[in-house]
Amino acid sequence: MFYKLNIFSKDLVLFKNYVNYVKLFSCKGELEIYFNHSPIIFLLKNNILYIYKEDINRKYFYISEGLLEFSNNKLTILIFNYIKFDDVFIKKINFKKENIINKLDKIKVNDNLDKFLYLKNKLLKYNSYLLFFDLLK
Repeated sequence: MFYKLNIFSKDLVLFKNYVNYVKLFSCKGELEIYFNHSPIIFLLKNNILYIYKEDINRKYFYISEGLLEFSNNKLTILIFNYIKFDDVFIKKINFKKENIINKLDKIKVNDNLDKFLYLKNKLLKYNSYLLFFDLLK
């Protein structure tokens, strides 16, 4: 059984389709919403949203803030801050990571410690994204 899922940000429609179910993960627990789920309104904070539909690739979003409402087999999610984890995002992250590695190879740490630390922090951030995406698979 399918139900309608609409995901909006301030200025974009991020997803609009019928789905089998969605799953939300957070440090406080897990929530799965299937067809005929009880009506619910839920504040989202630091959640991972997993969208499942048989004929599309899995979709993942990291939602730092948002609002979810399920009623009459329609799920609406308003997202304030998010990261969409997909193949395009991962390719961009890998490209940025390679650029940073190349810059780090050329830098002399003793001459420019601030720039070195800045690039190392960026590299750590990108590696965290990649690790997170690998854990989702």
